[in-house]
Amino acid sequence: MRRTLLALIAVTALAVPQAEAAPKPQLTDPKGDYPVAGADIVSALFTTVKGKLVVTVELAGSPSTPAPFAYQLRFSTDEGCNWRGNVFYDGSSSGGCSGTDASPPAVKASGNKLIFTMAAKGVLKPGIELSGLAVSTTPGGALAGAPGGDTGTTETTYVIGN
Repeated sequence: MRRTLLALIAVTALAVPQAEAAPKPQLTDPKGDYPVAGADIVSALFTTVKGKLVVTVELAGSPSTPAPFAYQLRFSTDEGCNWRGNVFYDGSSSGGCSGTDASPPAVKASGNKLIFTMAAKGVLKPGIELSGLAVSTTPGGALAGAPGGDTGTTETTYVIGN
């Protein structure tokens, strides 16, 4: 009886799926290295969700939309596209490869995060490797002329999934 119970416990432990660890951001930047929390980049996580490339940018504080800062996402593809996406001071957005018109990313603010979402097709199709991952903030609007902004970069690459 005891052996049967131990065998049942062992089989049950193997059958219960283990929780996966949350993915780690590909890009990290020191918190507090920029004096405005809503423009202080902390991290960026690139993921593929249901056929969309999703980049979640964490800031030290909540972004304001429309913001006195422009937020910019940049990367290059292994097929020669230098992609740039922006959220401007007035809340509008743009995005695409240098020299091409592409649909701008959908961008939403959620707490202290900005979430950029783009269809994983065309120049951003599954299997494409992204490199030169970078996120930056630029003061503007009422803060135009204020010193710099914050920039986070990494040598890590990301391959777009399905």
